Amino acid sequence: TGGVAVGQHAGSSPTLTLSSGGTHYIFAVLDDTPGAVTEANETNNVSSDQQVDVSADWFLDDGNTGYAEPEGSWGSGSQQGGYLGDYRWASVGGSADTATWTQAVGAGIYEVLTTHLPYSKWSSDAPFTIYDGAAIVGTATADQTATPTGRQSSDGRWWQILGEYTVTSGSLVVELTDGGDGEYVTADGVWIRYVGPAGKDLSWSVLDAPVQV
Repeated sequence: TGGVAVGQHAGSSPTLTLSSGGTHYIFAVLDDTPGAVTEANETNNVSSDQQVDVSADWFLDDGNTGYAEPEGSWGSGSQQGGYLGDYRWASVGGSADTATWTQAVGAGIYEVLTTHLPYSKWSSDAPFTIYDGAAIVGTATADQTATPTGRQSSDGRWWQILGEYTVTSGSLVVELTDGGDGEYVTADGVWIRYVGPAGKDLSWSVLDAPVQV
């Protein structure tokens, strides 16, 4: 609220939750608060609408759609505590062992998380690489000897946060290799959370006389 001079003004929207996926448009209009300067052409007070793409979360598990083992030799495990009741594992060092989780996504910023059954012989710095299509956008490690911490899903399971990454290619890939210390690495669950649009913000313009917004 308050008077705003003629010119360009940066602003941000209040907290907003959209309950369903799809494409939504957010725009602003002047209110009719008593005392505000009457605006002859209210449509010129917002430079443009802003498209916001909203997507659901994705939970990917070893052995299910989106999971692959491009290289190496992986074993199966089913001890209690693995995500959805199972997990995969490979020896550290030696041959190149690689596991990937791939998800088609819209352009945006995504948080990537992983979960596992903690075990003393897993790697304490299991190496993950995150790709936007074929381009590397970040790396992270996870301590697989300890219970994941960082974020809890609605089913009560805890997940380790690997970071937030911008994706524009339409494909987000999470890769685990057999590096790090310990005797083994484990490939289990990956959670991909939509955070927000990439490089979009509200832009405000007041082109005529000062108004109250």
